Amino acid sequence: ATLLAERLVVALRQSERLQVELERQVTERTAQLQAAHLAKSRLLDAASHDLRQPVTALGLLVGMAQLKTQEPGLRQLLDQASEGVRGLERLLKGLLDHSRLDQQDGPMQTAPLRLQPLLDAVLVHAGPLARERGLRLRVRPCPLWVRSEPLLLEQVLRNLVSNAITHTRQGSVLIAARRRGDQLCLQVRDSGPGIPPEAQQRIFEPFVQLDNPARSRQHGSGLGLAIVDQALRRLGHPLQLCSALGRGSCFSVLLPLCEAPSEAAPDTRPAEHSEADSDSAMEPQTIWLVEDDLELQQALTQQLEAWGHCVCAFDR
Repeated sequence: ATLLAERLVVALRQSERLQVELERQVTERTAQLQAAHLAKSRLLDAASHDLRQPVTALGLLVGMAQLKTQEPGLRQLLDQASEGVRGLERLLKGLLDHSRLDQQDGPMQTAPLRLQPLLDAVLVHAGPLARERGLRLRVRPCPLWVRSEPLLLEQVLRNLVSNAITHTRQGSVLIAARRRGDQLCLQVRDSGPGIPPEAQQRIFEPFVQLDNPARSRQHGSGLGLAIVDQALRRLGHPLQLCSALGRGSCFSVLLPLCEAPSEAAPDTRPAEHSEADSDSAMEPQTIWLVEDDLELQQALTQQLEAWGHCVCAFDR
């Protein structure tokens, strides 16, 4: 009995030492993970600023060179360079946005948001791509207000519209909103080839492209819908997909409705407008440009001046 008691005491002491050592290792590992998380966040912040600006400047400069040359051989090279820069911009933006959403935690700060200005911004942004592909981009006006995070919701809608345009060969893409009780159903409909049922969950995974096994840049980076899924999960807005082969697809986002703030101005819109309605040329303006990256500042200045504007540039 004494021998057993001594063995029990030794075993308990060893167990206590092992527990203390395990707690020490867990504390060290947690500190290492926190340091790695902080380093990754700092890297993403630096990449967002230091990588996007030179790529944007490069795209602007190549675009201006395209406009100034008529020599066929040089024009072909510039077209190829422009396509490469646009592919790099899409991939870089997708990677940074996906990583940024993955790093963020905590509740999102939402606010009342009038939907129509958001629809107008997406119409202007996606209109050139729709025209380039011979598609009609239509938007049904919506005077209602929703509660969401404006920048993140705009990114979601832009990605959904860009995805619809990219995968639609002919026909149109429609952005519409319908009221469902105390919610607003924001829909992006296309006349594309549709998505098979067995693949309708996979398309929200990063880098999944059903009709692009060769990874052609013309079909995007495969991150757009993954970012949509991430963003909507953070916002708490349900996402629904209805699609049939040969009949197109419809992505629906359910948004909580809210009352317009008392100081909000009334919104008057026509019954429906398309991207062609946003093509009116801007009159020459005096523009103050604030940009601390010299290369991007010069590229933006040259582009704005080529459009007939007077630019006053500042670096701070």
